[in-house]
Amino acid sequence: MFRRIALLVCLVVFTITTSAYALETKLLDMRTKFLVLSKSVRAVLLNTKDVIWVNNMWDSCVLTLTQLDAYFSMVGIVNASKTNEMSDQAIKYLSDWLKEIKQTSELNITGLANTGSIIDSVTKSHMEKLKDSYAALSKAVDGEISRLNVMGKGSKGK
Repeated sequence: MFRRIALLVCLVVFTITTSAYALETKLLDMRTKFLVLSKSVRAVLLNTKDVIWVNNMWDSCVLTLTQLDAYFSMVGIVNASKTNEMSDQAIKYLSDWLKEIKQTSELNITGLANTGSIIDSVTKSHMEKLKDSYAALSKAVDGEISRLNVMGKGSKGK
């Protein structure tokens, strides 16, 4: 009897956490952060002497926003499935997408670190903010991949 109750409680907790999966992620906060950064970088674009660098920073923010939006759409599709169970294929696909986001993030960090001569101090300041944000995004992606792996192991145990 106790095993049934414990199994039922675990099943209810798993179902609740799976259905709210997209809402509980640090990646949503990171998306908001990159949206704010992209707006501030775009505002600098009007008055900078480093037009090419600032434009590249804005492009990288927009690309990151697009990648994160696509991830949230994929999670929404998985959560909308009628079985309420993430398949191994879905978990692998989401993990692979997150790895692509991380790879792009690391590429952006490298690109920002290897810039040529920057004239405006405001541009340098935004570059540092973006480097820090991309490092935080990489860390959040690692956490999200770990969460997906746990969910995959949890669904195999059923």
